[in-house]
Amino acid sequence: MKNLLLSSLLLFIVLCSCSIAHHHRFHIAEGEAITIKPHPIIQNDTSALLYKAGIRFYGKYFSGLFLFKKMNDTTQRVVFSSETGITFFDFEFSGEQFNIRQCFEKFRSKALINTFRKDLSMILMTVIHPAHAELVKYKKEDQLILRIKEENEYFYYYTDNHSGYYTRIENTSKCIKKVIVLLDKNASGLTSHIIIRHKDINLYIDLQLIPRI
Repeated sequence: MKNLLLSSLLLFIVLCSCSIAHHHRFHIAEGEAITIKPHPIIQNDTSALLYKAGIRFYGKYFSGLFLFKKMNDTTQRVVFSSETGITFFDFEFSGEQFNIRQCFEKFRSKALINTFRKDLSMILMTVIHPAHAELVKYKKEDQLILRIKEENEYFYYYTDNHSGYYTRIENTSKCIKKVIVLLDKNASGLTSHIIIRHKDINLYIDLQLIPRI
């Protein structure tokens, strides 16, 4: 029992040390004005985007269509459905409000819904408080990163210095990196590929944009 407790303590110390090293890789970008760009999925001139989706969690795999739809300036809908029309979930985001319009039985776990809510809110940037934001840089690089602190967590939005687009989002606690989101843009500036990878749970989401005809 003592050996187990000692091993757990050592693991915790190692994880925290890694986290401290991670946070210390950044420094405040002096003299840079903080601008929070529109969220990386639906731009101002795009009302809806449709993706071919694959979601894998704890040995289960679901494929289908993933729709991001802008309802108005403050409200977005996210709908995941099968290609035959079965709706797995239909979530509505409006500022800090979150509504479940529809949810398939296999997705009704409170923990899973909260995870989807957090992942999608992170991408849609629906709950971003400018007062909690700061611009940082890698100590040895010039890449600007938007860092937001919410309670005991950090959200890092990495930008491409040439295009200004977000290319990567990280969600970390004080001790571990929890979620990594990778974003690719196409020639039209639309988000063409999204990967959401969890480090602490078995959840992986892959979304590929379906081109408009």
